[in-house]
Order: sequence, then C-alpha cells, then structure tokens
Amino acid sequence: MKKKLTIKVFEETLGVCRLDKSSQIPDWAEGNFLTITRTPDELYRLLSKKHP
Repeated sequence: MKKKLTIKVFEETLGVCRLDKSSQIPDWAEGNFLTITRTPDELYRLLSKKHP
C-alpha cells in the first residue's frame, strides 16, 4: 500500500534554534507555526522568524 505525502510551502521565513538539553521551553515560544522537539541531547524549536 502506497502512502501519500503532502508538502506545504510556507510563505513566511522559519527559523530553527538549538538549545541545551536542560533548557526550559522559553515563554516567548509562540506563534502561528511552532514546533518544539526535545531529544536526550538537545532542545529544538522551529518557529516564524518574526519572533526573537
């Protein structure tokens, strides 16, 4: 069975920040598009570049 993958192109510029694995999620991490991923080694956030 084949699965269909849909890709969406965002009009805004996105930024990626890598923080220390023990970092707390910043209070300002918000927006129309936001994803936060924590691994055993790091904390990543991907969000609109309109934010700091």
